[in-house]
Amino acid sequence: MELLFRFCIYSMIGLTGEIIFSVVGLKYTLGYELKRRVSKKYLEGFVSLYMIPVYGLFLLFIFEPISLEISDWNFLFKFIFWGVSFVALEFVVGCLFDMVFKFYPWDFYDKSKYKIFGMAYSLWTYIPVWGFYGLLLERIVKIIYGISPYIISVI
Repeated sequence: MELLFRFCIYSMIGLTGEIIFSVVGLKYTLGYELKRRVSKKYLEGFVSLYMIPVYGLFLLFIFEPISLEISDWNFLFKFIFWGVSFVALEFVVGCLFDMVFKFYPWDFYDKSKYKIFGMAYSLWTYIPVWGFYGLLLERIVKIIYGISPYIISVI
């Protein structure tokens, strides 16, 4: 039950983070402005439901144990580690999605000049973004990991 609870919470965190970032930060990392489909007042964001298992499984089985293991690392080392790791994961997941489904959820990277190795599966400009996000997630995961036994016992 704890694993299922954390999987659900981590999936929601991933989807929420994706939407918020696509509203406020995407244009800065892409290097161009995406064509809006609705008025700016609607704060249009992007998210793919295909990412629910990716966020949940990644945070539960990879991020959570690694973040607990490297908690004593220097801030700068963790920042670099998370930035590079997340970009690598995004690249690999993009390749897998493209091979299996013949598309990837962030195909709008294609027009960016910051594509990694000329492929639009991830962007170089995301390394600092993912670094900060990893540091933020460390704190969130630590809290969720700590409270999940108590929440499950109440449920």
